[in-house]
Parts: sequence; C-alpha cells; structure tokens
Amino acid sequence: MNVQESKIRTPFVLCIAEKPSAAKRIANALAEKGVEQITIGKESIYKIVRKNENLIITAASGHIFSVVQDGYGSEFPTYDFKWAPLYKKSRGSNEIKKDPYSQRILNIFKILKELIPKAEKIIIMTDYDQEGEVIGGIILKELGGEKIFRTAKRMKFSTLTKDELKLAYDKLLPTIDFNLFEAGVTRHYLDWLYGINLSRALMLTYKRETSKFKSLSTGRVQGPTLRFVYDREIKIKSHVPIPFWQIKIRIFIDNNPIELKIEKNFEAEKEAKRKAEEFLKGEIYIEKIEAKDVRISPPVPPNLSNLQGEIYRLYKIPPEQTLAIAEKLYLGALISYPRTDAQQYPKDLNHIEIINKLAQQKNYISLKKFVLPIKKNRPVSGKKTDPAHPAIYPTGEKPDKKLNSKEFKIYDYIVRRYFATLAEDSIETRKKIVFSINKQEMVSITITKPKKRGWKQVLNIKEAKNKFSESLEKLREGMNIEKFEVKTEQKYTTPPPRYNPSSLLKEMEKNEIGTKATRAEIINTLKKRGYLQGKESFEITELGLTVMEILKQNSPIITLPDLTRQVEQSLAKIERAEIDSNTVILQGIVYLHKVLLDLHNERKNIGQALDASVDPKNQNKQNYGTCPICKTGKLEIRIARNTGKRFLGCTNYFNTEIKCNASFPLPQKGKIEKTNKKCPADGYTMVKVITNKRIWYWCINPECPERKKWGKNSDFAKINNEGD
Repeated sequence: MNVQESKIRTPFVLCIAEKPSAAKRIANALAEKGVEQITIGKESIYKIVRKNENLIITAASGHIFSVVQDGYGSEFPTYDFKWAPLYKKSRGSNEIKKDPYSQRILNIFKILKELIPKAEKIIIMTDYDQEGEVIGGIILKELGGEKIFRTAKRMKFSTLTKDELKLAYDKLLPTIDFNLFEAGVTRHYLDWLYGINLSRALMLTYKRETSKFKSLSTGRVQGPTLRFVYDREIKIKSHVPIPFWQIKIRIFIDNNPIELKIEKNFEAEKEAKRKAEEFLKGEIYIEKIEAKDVRISPPVPPNLSNLQGEIYRLYKIPPEQTLAIAEKLYLGALISYPRTDAQQYPKDLNHIEIINKLAQQKNYISLKKFVLPIKKNRPVSGKKTDPAHPAIYPTGEKPDKKLNSKEFKIYDYIVRRYFATLAEDSIETRKKIVFSINKQEMVSITITKPKKRGWKQVLNIKEAKNKFSESLEKLREGMNIEKFEVKTEQKYTTPPPRYNPSSLLKEMEKNEIGTKATRAEIINTLKKRGYLQGKESFEITELGLTVMEILKQNSPIITLPDLTRQVEQSLAKIERAEIDSNTVILQGIVYLHKVLLDLHNERKNIGQALDASVDPKNQNKQNYGTCPICKTGKLEIRIARNTGKRFLGCTNYFNTEIKCNASFPLPQKGKIEKTNKKCPADGYTMVKVITNKRIWYWCINPECPERKKWGKNSDFAKINNEGD
C-alpha cells in the first residue's frame, strides 16, 4: 500500500518526528478522538484530530540523508559535496542497497516525498538540537524545496510526556531555528571534508606505496583524541622508575597498630635511615586535636557527560551504551532529553508533581521524606547551561514495561540523583589528630563520622570507616605515645595511569573535542579502526602509534585540540548569528589543504611506515640512515638465516662493485623506529626501541664506548626526543 491508496485525505497537517517510537508517543499525547494507525510497507503513520485539524504524524529514522562527494573518483583533495539518501548504493548512483536498513530508509523516503508536497502545513517535531534541526531541515530542503523549508513550523520539547507535548503544540515556533540548522550542517560538512580527505590521504598513500589496501581513518576529532592516548602512552613507556624512600611510623593504641606516614620523600636511603633513627630515639605525643562539622552540598543536576562518567564509575557501563540507554528512556518518556550540557533544571519545572509521581513507584516511596521545601537554594544548580535543553531529570512517568538490568541502573541513578539535588546537605564531623614526632615533624590523622547523612542516603553512598576509630577517640592533647615503631620503605615513582572510557571522555570535554553526543562514538571508532585496544583502560596499538607518529611529524595541527576547539567556537558563533557558515567552511578548507600538502610531500615515508605497522615483517624495508662504513649504502633491517635474529645491514652488501659487509646487531624485542638522533658518544645512528613496557634509544655501534655502561635504564639511553 502506498500513501495514495491509504485513508489520508487532504487537507492535513504533516508532523515529522525523529524516530517512529517518538511519533507514536506524540500521536497518543495530542489525539483528541483516538489514534488511527496506518501501515505503509513496514512503517506506521498516525492519523489524529486536534483542534479541528487532521494531523498526519510520521517519522524519519534519525538521519535519512548523509553528506557525500558530489561527483566521481576517489582521489584527494575533494571539496565538492552534497546530501544524498542513505539508501543509495554509492555517491551519484541510483542503485539501491538491498539490506533491510536501507530498504526501510527507502520506504520512509517515499512516504515523506509523497506527503510533504500535499501537506497544508508542516511541523518539525525532531529533537531540539543541532542534529534534530539538521534531520528535519534537510528532509524539508531535499524533498520540499526552499519555500517549505522556510515556512515549516517547529515544536520544541524536552520530554515526551503528554502534558509537555500538548503545551509544546500550543506554543509552536514560527520556523525551525535556522542558525541552529546552519551550525549543524556546517559541522557535517567539516567532518566530511576532514574525514574523507585525511582518510583517503592515508589509505591511498599506503596503497600506492605498497599495492595493498587497509581501512584507515582520521579526522579533526579523531586526531586529537588519539593524540591524548598517544601522549599518555609515551609517558608510560618512557617512564623510568626512580627509587625514593619513605619513613613510616606505626603507633600502638590499645595494641592496635596505626600507621603514620611522613609526607616528605627522601631521594637517598642513607638520609631516610638517619632521619628514622632520630625519630626512633625521640618521642611522639599529641600536639593538638581539632574537631569541626563540615557541610557538603548535594551534587548538581547531571548533564550527559556527568551521567556517562558516573555510570561508568559505578557500573562500568561504557559511555556509548549509557547514551543509547538514556535515549531509550527518553523515548519512553521516563527522563528528559539526555543530549545536554546543562546542569540546571527548567525554572518552571513542577517538582511537586514529579516527586509525587515518583513516590508512587515502590522503589522510591521512601525518598520523598528527604526532599526539602522548594526554595531559593533547592534544588541545587550547576554552572553549565545549554540553550536547547535543561539538565537530565526523571519525568515521574512509570515504565511501560520492566526495565532490563542496565536500563534500571541508569534510570535508578537519574531518579536518585534528582532526589539528591532536592535533599538536605550532608554533615560530617571531622576530627584531626596532630602528632608531633620528636618535635620535628607534624603528622595528622583525620577521623570522619557522619552527623547527618542527608543527600548521601538518597544516593546510597557508603561512608568510609576507620577500623581504629574507637581507639583514636581515646586520645587527648598532650598524651605521649608509649609504644611505636619506625621503619624506612623503598618505593618507586610510577607512570600516569592509562585513560579509561570515563577519563578520556572528560579529557575530550575539557579540551572541547567533539560534542556531548559524539564523544563516546569517536572513542568507539578509534577502537574499530584498530588504533586503540582494551575495555577498562585504553592502550594505543602499533597501528595507532604509527598513524599518530605520521600525523604528528608531518602535520601536527590535525593532532592538537586547537583546530577542533576553534571549529567548535565558530559553530557556536553561527548559532548566535555572529558569523556565516561559508566563512567557517572556507577557513576549514584552507587548514585542510595545508595538511594534505604536508602529507603528500612525505608520501613515500608515510607509506613505508604504515606498511611496517600494518605488516611488521615489512619493517626491514625502511631506510635507517646512511651506512657509516661505506658511506654510500643505506641501512635496512635484515633477518639472519641461521639464527633468525634481526640486525641492520647495508644495501651495498648486494652491490658486487662495493660489497659492504657492515652489520649492526639490534634488540630482538620491540618495534624499531628510525630517528634523526646521533649518539653523543660516537656519532653513530640511534634507533628508537618500542616495547610493551617502555620506549628507549639504542646506539647501533656495538663498540660504542658508553653503551656497555648505560643499558636501557640509564640516562644515556633516555636522551630526549628532540630531533625525532
């Protein structure tokens, strides 16, 4: 059945939602005389009456158009683009994909294409943000034309509850937000321009130099995100543990051993032991005891980044899953729109109604008693705002069906966090006991006791307990400690921890990399491309390391946050009508063109580096400098036939006229990389050795006067990276 054969009669108002589930909920909320469901293909559209108007409510399925190359070819640079339906097999082609998803997009496309020209009025009901405005706006432009695009109405809402949807329909905006639309499409254009061109630069360079294919990608957001992990990995692998000594004092109270730690670290064991001897011969007594009540305010309302971070901390649910589940809860009218930066609730939010509704759910009956009267300082608010949507909050609606484990954990946290923002401060008594060690050092222990749980009880936060609290409570000022031990302990400096999904997300947010909605997916893309590995902590792979080295050495601008931050600021200016989109796109192309020229000029080295990383056995094809013996040949990694060990050999070995037999042994583990360094001891080439545990430098000369002394742990081996 097509639209023509259905029960739709003109005149009608066409309402376009973002997703089918949203369309169904909107129809049920706005209908005055029941909902008539019409099935076309496998898609449902809804016919209702509201205020004597016939409304046809249908839906897209998120984006049904995408940015593609305008024209043919797979070369770079390419700066010509257009919007095309997602169901098409390739750019410029009318051939249709056969997979179920593409067939569904085709069906939606046909429905909208037939309905849009016939509608008396059109209302865009997609989510109110950049993406929602792009989804609705591009459908209008591509299927209806400029006039329809300019005259369509806009319905703005933050929850899919019946009351808010009715109110939003009664307060329709005269048009879509054109500035928000322009900012959104500009983001799509720039992401496409950088993504397609930089990815082609890597893939085509690799293909032309090796006659092989490998799916590689980078972009204005992928690059800086990978750089964060790369820089952290370099710090971890370059870290050399440095020993230091601490003095630990164990005092005995009621025969309970209690540790006191001197804050100062000692670089020399001798000095630490000397100090420890002094402490052992001296006395320890209670210098003073200070007690005070500390008031702790509730957490502010959560935005998406905060929600993703907390859910990962509590339940180890990855950020991209948290977003997907939060969107499902939103489509079920259980929470407000999750893609938000705001940490503030709407000023007109009816808290009393939400609290009473939530209190009817058995899991939250007991939480109502913690709520303070709604007044100036309740609920608490954060500093961050979002022009489109408020902070995330529960609507009070009951779930239509039982939530699965992960859905419940996220929903439960949002509900409890909401109650917490309305609850009392938490108050705890902190008693600080200051010990005097031989009248030279002051060391303190703090005992914390909850006085009023307040919001912490709402969030089920467990209080940390000191198992010796009762013994410590017996101490009084001036009291001598009769029994104690003093010892020194050797420790080593540790490298920084690897990023986990939550900490990398926070790093991206701090540096304004990506958007609240795309950050988690960017991390996921880096994993799919084989640049990152690991679930609870991210480690850069050999391929990721190579791609980042290539970009960092040949065009560092694409790996730094500055360019992406500048783009985000420009997009915000477009939203405020302070700059036009064409200017921003032109600026982006100028930067991009320079990057592509840099990569093109180094294509041979880039191809060889990628080949060595994608297929490690090809590492021997790289040139590691001029042979120091014959002065004309090049050094390459070779494998000894009899032992299977690798070494650097001269290419003139195969030259019958010169026949250079020079060879230089190499470490047998780890990746070997070319550097521009010369050994400060003998002037020979130095190579970089990268293993799973560390990065270090190796002079190729087996007779190096210093090499036998230093090894891989010495300062000589840790020469800085200048000149790489």
